[in-house]
Amino acid sequence: MKKATWMILILLFIMTVSTVLFAKNLEADKNAIKKENLEYERYLGQNIYGAELATIINKAIDENTITRLNNEIADKTAQINALNEQITSLLETVDSKSEEIRLLNAEKEKLELQVSNLTNDINVLNQRVSALEAEKTALQARLDSITSKSITENGVYTPGEGIEGWNSISV
Repeated sequence: MKKATWMILILLFIMTVSTVLFAKNLEADKNAIKKENLEYERYLGQNIYGAELATIINKAIDENTITRLNNEIADKTAQINALNEQITSLLETVDSKSEEIRLLNAEKEKLELQVSNLTNDINVLNQRVSALEAEKTALQARLDSITSKSITENGVYTPGEGIEGWNSISV
C-alpha cells in the first residue's frame, strides 16, 4: 500500500512540475514573440531600401528557420519522451512478470518435492503390500498344510496330527 501511495505522489509531483515548466515555457515564448514583433514594428511606416531591406529579410528567414528547427526539436523530444514512457512501462511489466515467474518457480519446486515425497511413500507402501501378500501366501500355505494333515479322508478331524497341544482332545 505504501508503494502505491508513493507512486501516486511521485506522479502528482512530476505532473505539477511539468505543468509549471510548460506554463513558464509558454510565457517565455510569448515574451520572445513580443520582443520580435517590437523589433519589426519600428520599421512600420518607414521607407526601407537596399541593404537594410535585405538584412531584415535575412534576419526574418533566420528566425523562422530557428523557430522551425526548435519546433522540430520539440516534436522529436516529445516523441522520445513518449518512447521513454513506453520503455519504462515495458520494463515495469518485465519486472512484474519476472517476479511472477520467480514465485511460480518456487511453487513448482515445492510441488515437485511433494510429488517426490508422495512417490517415495507409494513405493514404501507397495513394498509393504508385497511383503504382506507374501506373508499372507505363506500363512495360507501353512494353514492349508495344517488343515490337510488334520482331516482324514472321511472328513473327521484327527487331533495331534498338525496342531501342537491337541493330542489330549478326543473325538
